[in-house]
Amino acid sequence: MVLSKTRILSALAAWLAMQTFCLIMPGYFAVQQSFLPLSGSIAWAKLGRKGKYTESEPERLYHEGERRLKNDDLDGAIDAFLQATYFARNGYYPEAYYWLGIAYMGKGNQDNKAIEALEKAVAQAVEEDTEALIAIAEIHLRNDRYEMVDKTIDRIHKYDDKTRQSVQYLYGQVADRKGQYQSAEVHYEGALGSKPWTWTKVWVMYAEAKMKQKKWKDAYLELRDIDTCGYPLKNLKMDRIYLDMGVCKLAIGDHQGALDHWNRGLDYNPKNAELWLQRGMLLESEQHLSAALKNYKEFARLIEGTADPRLQQIKDRITKIEHQLSPNETAPQIAAPSPYMRQEMQTRMNQEESVRQQQRQPGPSGESGF
Repeated sequence: MVLSKTRILSALAAWLAMQTFCLIMPGYFAVQQSFLPLSGSIAWAKLGRKGKYTESEPERLYHEGERRLKNDDLDGAIDAFLQATYFARNGYYPEAYYWLGIAYMGKGNQDNKAIEALEKAVAQAVEEDTEALIAIAEIHLRNDRYEMVDKTIDRIHKYDDKTRQSVQYLYGQVADRKGQYQSAEVHYEGALGSKPWTWTKVWVMYAEAKMKQKKWKDAYLELRDIDTCGYPLKNLKMDRIYLDMGVCKLAIGDHQGALDHWNRGLDYNPKNAELWLQRGMLLESEQHLSAALKNYKEFARLIEGTADPRLQQIKDRITKIEHQLSPNETAPQIAAPSPYMRQEMQTRMNQEESVRQQQRQPGPSGESGF
């Protein structure tokens, strides 16, 4: 039988296809099997499990730093993160540098080291380390370097909702510290984002920015919303809320409402010196001097030993009120004579007594006068 040219070519193509299939498929099946679920310790080894024998020293130190940081052991965390960066090959460990900067930042007196570590995290990061830039801006803010805050924010190009809110907060703080309270109010509202609001610190600052503009009623309603929002707020200090609410009440003329709020604030924190001071000033204005005196003394006791300039002023008020209540007891007394004056007085008294005794003695015999 004579085969046609077409059939010969078709057969040859089929044979070549089969040979290619035989060469490729073993490798294909080997690759596919590597993705199939495995069981036992062999499976974990294949998938790259890290244990005490496979975890590198920099990683171990990094996790140790994380643990110490969570336990507020800043010195221990700093030591661990420093070692992690030291043992890292070529000093490359952006995550460790970031948390090292945060730990330094938490110390409060290591801001230069914090910025240095955070800048290394930014430089080593593959993608923009926005959180490190925000932290650097916050450090500049608390050192009143407002121009550097703006320059750091300008380096941010990757924005999401969280970043936008953080930037608005920083702008609000700058405006607040410059006395631009209306601008601060706008930025704080932007930082809070969509309702329900949960950023407690900024919500309180937003209300207080209204107080600084003397928007007493609006501020009071905002503070009341914080008090009655119906959901938990982190780090909410109720004594501060009631202090502010009382100030708003006092500003619109409601003295009893102010006292009621300040009393509630003291229920939450009896060591809040500002509450005692506000009560004292209000009670003195109403001539309740004994009650005012008690509040002033408690305020002075709580701030004793601090550099608060109001301490001496309050001590002067206490002295004045005590004199008003008991003028005979607190009136200035005549200064006691010095030891020299006492000696001189005693000598003079002795001389006068000697003269009197001589005058009382009878004259010599025979000089009766008869």
